[in-house]
Amino acid sequence: TYQIFTNGYALFAYNNPLPNGQACEAGEDTDCVYIDNPVFTTWQSLGGVSSGLGLPTSISSTITASTGTTATQQLFTGGAFFGITSGTFNGASSAVYGPIYTTYSANLGPAGALGLPVSAQITLPGGIFQQTFEGGTIQYTTGSTPVLLLPVTAVRIVGPENLTTAISLNLYATAQLNALGTDH
Repeated sequence: TYQIFTNGYALFAYNNPLPNGQACEAGEDTDCVYIDNPVFTTWQSLGGVSSGLGLPTSISSTITASTGTTATQQLFTGGAFFGITSGTFNGASSAVYGPIYTTYSANLGPAGALGLPVSAQITLPGGIFQQTFEGGTIQYTTGSTPVLLLPVTAVRIVGPENLTTAISLNLYATAQLNALGTDH
């Protein structure tokens, strides 16, 4: 059962103990989980208990992502909510749910190369669903398997066989190339 309160707060009581829940009262077998703002507002805007996030299954906890960024994390039956508390995206908060959450979790979630979410899930033209993370992006269309897009970190350009020098560029490096036609 659950109760939504008018001040941006919802309380959920579960008859069976949750792995990350807390007892409603000392000595009780019933676990209670609450959600408050900013999680509550996002959860409500996505559809509440009918949303892709579903019901909360844990209280909010502090985590450190693989990128070193800290955040709060609250788990739900269909996803998770993250509130970033340090670094470049300090103050950002995002829900990860549905097929994007499945792919995110399969890639170790915040402990993996993707780190924390830095945007909400959006819909691009053509019905492409996308969410951006510290270390990459996940995209999918309805009925397809989500695709993990990781940033390019280096480029190597090699010319024809008689060119003995290769050009290597690291992330954020630049180079100017001049192409010569066959009449030069």
